[in-house]
Amino acid sequence: MQKWTDNRYLSMGNGVYEIRGAAGAGKTYQLAEDIRTIVKEHRNVATISFSNAAVDELRSRLGSLPVTLATIHSFCWKVLGSISRRILEYTELLTDFEPKALLNSEYSLNDVKAVRYGELGIPQFECESGLLWLSHDDVISLFVQALNVVPGFTKLLSSAYDYILIDEYQDTNGPFLKALLHQVADYVTIGLYGDPFQSIYLNSQSFQSIVERETYDIQTYYLPNNYRSQSELVAFFNKSRCNYDDLQQEAVYAGVIKPKIFLHKGSLTPDLVNIINSKLKVEGSIVLSLTNAVRMTAAGFGRLAKQIRSWASRNTRPGIDWSEVLRTDQLNPYVSLLIKYGNLYFGSNYCSVQALFQIFTLNSIQSVSMVSIQELLKNLKNSRVADTQAFLDAGLEFSKEIFGIRTWLDEIDFDRLQQVVEFYNSLSTINSQSMTIFASKGLEFDDVILNIDYGLYRDRNWNYIQFEHNERDTRNVNSDIMSYLFYVGITRAKSNLAIYINTAEHGQFLRQLQAKFGDYFGQQTNLI
Repeated sequence: MQKWTDNRYLSMGNGVYEIRGAAGAGKTYQLAEDIRTIVKEHRNVATISFSNAAVDELRSRLGSLPVTLATIHSFCWKVLGSISRRILEYTELLTDFEPKALLNSEYSLNDVKAVRYGELGIPQFECESGLLWLSHDDVISLFVQALNVVPGFTKLLSSAYDYILIDEYQDTNGPFLKALLHQVADYVTIGLYGDPFQSIYLNSQSFQSIVERETYDIQTYYLPNNYRSQSELVAFFNKSRCNYDDLQQEAVYAGVIKPKIFLHKGSLTPDLVNIINSKLKVEGSIVLSLTNAVRMTAAGFGRLAKQIRSWASRNTRPGIDWSEVLRTDQLNPYVSLLIKYGNLYFGSNYCSVQALFQIFTLNSIQSVSMVSIQELLKNLKNSRVADTQAFLDAGLEFSKEIFGIRTWLDEIDFDRLQQVVEFYNSLSTINSQSMTIFASKGLEFDDVILNIDYGLYRDRNWNYIQFEHNERDTRNVNSDIMSYLFYVGITRAKSNLAIYINTAEHGQFLRQLQAKFGDYFGQQTNLI
């Protein structure tokens, strides 16, 4: 590996280079600068980033430069889309491609006449027309198969681009990246921008091992500085990864505030968060936790959030994901109904009227009259009763969509319904103050509390962590990812970092932390 000098790697002609930068090193800035240089030389470049948000961030930096910016799925389909019909001519070669829509069905690729890929990525097969709709995973799988077995596909790709740059490559689909390096690197320059010590989506297929790097002769360059955090924090970050690789950052900003460690036999609560903020002498910190269940507990809504998820999952197979409870743009339909029903009682006048017209038929509302409905709601609130039968007795009719599941609403009592409305009214504030480590990737905050509590999540346990983990070690997904998550969590902090440890569950983690960072335990505080 080489210390940073300049962008000489852009003149390679072909092959693979890596720009490795630890947290706060300016990887996105360097990627944008490299794209500008490539475009000035009138070369074609495609940049693949991990998420739509990351693509949008790059686009905002690059303006109207003629460059392909895409997520991995949209990039794959951009190349595949116009030739998908031709690819079907090689069906007999696509033996490892099994689209989800055809699994466990009587149909095979031989029955497919055309291929489509939609924004939602819903796998479907229309047997009459022979139209196959690909899932998100399918479109990557087909791209990989095309690279590996379809004649001329590699040439097509290499003729379209002189450079293919991968942002956050450590979290990019492993088979995709390996196929790209194996089939295309002899013809174009492939740039990898990222940090394998921040592989928070690590799995058995991830591209990470040192053996793979040597196989593809990857030339690695370091970004040596930290432009995010004050120097005492950077020293702590360096110590956490010193056994992993040779990358030790130089802090750009001076500072004397060391990380602080807080111990308590139990989960983090809002009261404990307030105590920690007081000891840090800050008004508020961002709490970073391993799971959504744990972060909701730290925000004071753990039990309620679990109940909402449980309520909605009774009517859904399989059970709903946390995002369908905690992201207002992705709410599960049952959760949305629960909120609407709660707003009848506890919402603002506008929200209450809006919910009324969403839940009941227009004819019945007009028949009963708004005055009578308002009186009914007043009486129900005074008696602290949430009862769907009361609306029916008053002459209101539930919409057809809701009528069949109205008894489900009766399972949620008055007090819980009120708490649900209060919860969702404050959810945006909760989400801005408490998030998962996964969601914090790429973000930075002045003050951070890293919540060491695994919440009984089977495969992610802080006690698995190995602080002496080295890049050349044999991969162990469950222990390796804990090292990476710890590093991502601590490196979000710019000024103050507090590490909270639930000692009732994480005694082994505490012992390892003491062995690794013994000199920081002068900053330790036991919370009673």
